[in-house]
Amino acid sequence: MDMIAERELALHASGDTKTIVVRLGRPELEAKGQNWRVLYEIQGPDAGDVRRGMVRGEDSMQAVVLALQILPAELAAFSRRGELTWLGERDLGFLPVSRAEGP
Repeated sequence: MDMIAERELALHASGDTKTIVVRLGRPELEAKGQNWRVLYEIQGPDAGDVRRGMVRGEDSMQAVVLALQILPAELAAFSRRGELTWLGERDLGFLPVSRAEGP
């Protein structure tokens, strides 16, 4: 994966803090040339724990936006294991899912 962005999060559980690393790949045009895709990876909290995923979009911008929107849902699975923070805050800084409103 050709990475374009990375964020380190902290998972606080049972008096211990472990690191979770979120990586976002560069948008790639799929082989058929119709859609764009973005790969993402969540590594941690334990050695060998790696979760990988992919989103597709009509263009490279949509693929990036969709990846940033799906990451909170992927990270929600860690809430059973403890509290996730970024820079000491519970707001992890990813895009919330929202709908564009018309005029």
